Amino acid sequence: MKHAMFVVILAAASTAHAERAPRGPDFVAAHAPRALDRSLAASDGAGVIAPSDELFFAPGSAELDPDAAGLLDDTARWLRAHPRFHLAVEGHAELQADADATQSLAERRAERVRAELARRGISNDRILVLVSREASPRVAIFASDQPVYDIASDALDTRGELVERWTERGTRFQLEPGVGVTRHPVVATRR
Repeated sequence: MKHAMFVVILAAASTAHAERAPRGPDFVAAHAPRALDRSLAASDGAGVIAPSDELFFAPGSAELDPDAAGLLDDTARWLRAHPRFHLAVEGHAELQADADATQSLAERRAERVRAELARRGISNDRILVLVSREASPRVAIFASDQPVYDIASDALDTRGELVERWTERGTRFQLEPGVGVTRHPVVATRR
């Protein structure tokens, strides 16, 4: 008899608890939202957070590390999902024997990343190649929904980039300090 009475009390307690428990996952339970200090937020929460990352290279090399493939795959996937964004590929190089060699290595690194993204189906018209003065064994990538020329001129003005290069509808553009923008038709090569 004691056992039967315990089961009835337990069943009644479980039924009362079940009626008060929120339905569904915790994050959809009806409760007042917490006040957040928006000045600490990384974004306004309304816009897309564009990818930015870095790819590192061995000293003096323009060969991609095998670990870069995953990052490039993710970046290409993100760009396909966000067609109005462009990607800036900012080449850096550690200091070489002379300034021209340093610039050349930075360009080769950035162009290698651009080529790999193109191989993954990203149009060259969406990729802006920047060559940085900053000495580093890396290529930094970041996405922006700004027009390519605005990204290029901002990089030239604020970060002191050496060269900005992009294509648009069969024309290659290059922006350099003291030179301005030059245009060159893209010549298709057949293999």
